[in-house]
Amino acid sequence: MMVLFVLEMEWLLSIGQDKYFTWHCSESGQRLGNYRISAGACGLQFDVETRNVFIGDHSGQVTILKLEQENSSLITTFRGHTGGISALCWDPVQRVLFSGSSDHSIIMWDIGGRKGTAIELQGHSDKVQ
Repeated sequence: MMVLFVLEMEWLLSIGQDKYFTWHCSESGQRLGNYRISAGACGLQFDVETRNVFIGDHSGQVTILKLEQENSSLITTFRGHTGGISALCWDPVQRVLFSGSSDHSIIMWDIGGRKGTAIELQGHSDKVQ
């Protein structure tokens, strides 16, 4: 389970082993929406400018959703890891997403360049957290 507070939107984002991503209004407590993903989720990041949420799961997949006030739309999914994703880090300046995995690798996904570039970084001998 992971929880992320987005001050600019007054949203509370959460993921869990139940395979659901949900978001709530932090002012009213009202659930604004949810989205079912393919496996238990274990990584969560959000970009305020684009309202994109990045979700990493135990199957090694990254799901990108566009959030609106009360709905979401699937932008894309990425696969590149052979193990479950254990860490996500979003760089809003370079518009790059990093995913770490139990497969001992980190993948740098070029989101902002829209070229579909993914670079795999090796060097760990155990799960990347």
